[in-house]
Amino acid sequence: MAGLLSQLREQQPQKEDLPYLETLVRAFSQQPETQPPHPESEPSPILLDPLSAREQEVLYLLARGASNQKIAETLVLAIDTVKHHVSNILTKLDVTNRTQAVAHARMLGLLANGG
Repeated sequence: MAGLLSQLREQQPQKEDLPYLETLVRAFSQQPETQPPHPESEPSPILLDPLSAREQEVLYLLARGASNQKIAETLVLAIDTVKHHVSNILTKLDVTNRTQAVAHARMLGLLANGG
């Protein structure tokens, strides 16, 4: 699979917007889980389905303890839209609640700047 993805990337060098393809190629090039991690290395914040810019904004506000209502007011969104973004964040981070999402995001370094 990694070889096919690399071939696809080489066939499409003129296209600048292939972030998902790049994420998949990087995921396949990581060391297998059977090898012990190097103690000086930090966990890689690679998500197979990266958070969108808006989801990152919502995550930052979640980390600050904002309610859905406050997030909606701050980002000028409908409450249902905020709930949709929160649901996407939980799915992408593979967690079940907001507290876990914030903790996992911090572990991945997604909230390094003030989150």
